[in-house]
Amino acid sequence: PAGRYITKWRFYRSNVGTVNAAFQFLDEGPITTTTGTDRALASQLGEVLPTSTWAEPPAGLRGICEMHSGIIAGFFDNTTAFCEPFTPYAWPVEYQLSCNQPIVAQESFGQTLVRMHRGGVDYISGADPASMAVQKDVSTQVCTGMASVCKVEGGVVFASPDGLCLASGNGVQVLTQGRILRDDWQAYQPSTMTCVHAEGTVYIISAGLPNVLALHLPSGRITTVTLDAPVTASYVD
Repeated sequence: PAGRYITKWRFYRSNVGTVNAAFQFLDEGPITTTTGTDRALASQLGEVLPTSTWAEPPAGLRGICEMHSGIIAGFFDNTTAFCEPFTPYAWPVEYQLSCNQPIVAQESFGQTLVRMHRGGVDYISGADPASMAVQKDVSTQVCTGMASVCKVEGGVVFASPDGLCLASGNGVQVLTQGRILRDDWQAYQPSTMTCVHAEGTVYIISAGLPNVLALHLPSGRITTVTLDAPVTASYVD
């Protein structure tokens, strides 16, 4: 196809054995060469074709985040997808894991992917994308928006209708419980929140907040950062 910057073709040929058949490497050449002759013996064939199940990234893929061992995760609609390790352009269909609810956001900590959907939170973990295990409904806390999700030490934080939540190895807890009343939190418009993390502090920016909320994770202390103008973006250096 045009626009793919393809410079070579590569041929694989089926090699029939006593048990099964596999496509093995035969030859490669420049894309401008359109004919050739196959004179190779079966014993001269090379590697087995590794890409027979590889597919392009699914249409609408978003929420892309890096996991361990070269794995990248993303989602579309109500499906989580994983790439082939260290091959971010290859997304085998058999690596996809569906969800009963539309997915809002995803982020990882350690070997665990936190999947936030309209019904709550799932944990997906495993060393290989071909054998990921799903722990469904770890919590019923619902993420209010992708922008509120950020990775912190040992977990992932996100805004829910009840407060700022932390998803970690200990499950999902509401960090602001007992510190900010639910009615007050609702007045902050959690659906518009953006969260960033730096040096142990989560900074919360929202259309419903005149200032920036700062939650210090080790102590749980909440303070405000007063600025002279509304915040429209944030970046952690």
